[in-house]
Amino acid sequence: AGDAGAAGGSAGGAGGGKERPPADAAAKAAAKAKKDADKEKKAAKKAVAPAPAGGGDEARAVDVSWLDMRVGHITAAEAHPESDKLYIETIDLGEP
Repeated sequence: AGDAGAAGGSAGGAGGGKERPPADAAAKAAAKAKKDADKEKKAAKKAVAPAPAGGGDEARAVDVSWLDMRVGHITAAEAHPESDKLYIETIDLGEP
């Protein structure tokens, strides 16, 4: 009877000990599932590229007809009186 009580006590204690790991395992699994879900959400956000501001400019050819580009010769360059990083330039564009 003493052996049965001891066996029953250790079986109950072992059973109690075995119940905790599954509960801990379930908590760990739930935490892991939450982390995986967060990672998937972040990956989905990275995968979705923001739409271009022009709304489909990729399909159209680039139109540079509005651009006015000119070539000139810099004839003078002076330091700006109120800035150390700016210059005042005189540029000859070849126009009268």
